Amino acid sequence: MTESGSHGSTADPPDQAAPASSAAPAPLDMIEVRRDVLAADLGEEIVLLHPEDGSYFALNETGARLWRLLGDGPVAEDVVAVRVAGELAAGWTVDQPTAKADARALLAALVERGLVTRVRP
Repeated sequence: MTESGSHGSTADPPDQAAPASSAAPAPLDMIEVRRDVLAADLGEEIVLLHPEDGSYFALNETGARLWRLLGDGPVAEDVVAVRVAGELAAGWTVDQPTAKADARALLAALVERGLVTRVRP
């Protein structure tokens, strides 16, 4: 994801996602969408509105797939990364390890920006 002006950002293709934070998630870390984040599903993309600062984030098709997998409650971060990687590897010319790393990088960016939170079991 890259900043787009002072009030928003867009998600780049998986190979251009923001680098993961220095603390790598444990395989069983749970993540969940903040309940106050507003999301507009536009089909191939999703636009998110951060509730505290009013900034918006546009997720491309890949990011939208990941967002939908987050669902309504806590989910294992590694499960989301593996499922998105499987979908990407099946639909595009990307190998699973690269797709999984890209999915984890996007999850880390969403956590860093406060749109999803990590819930330790």
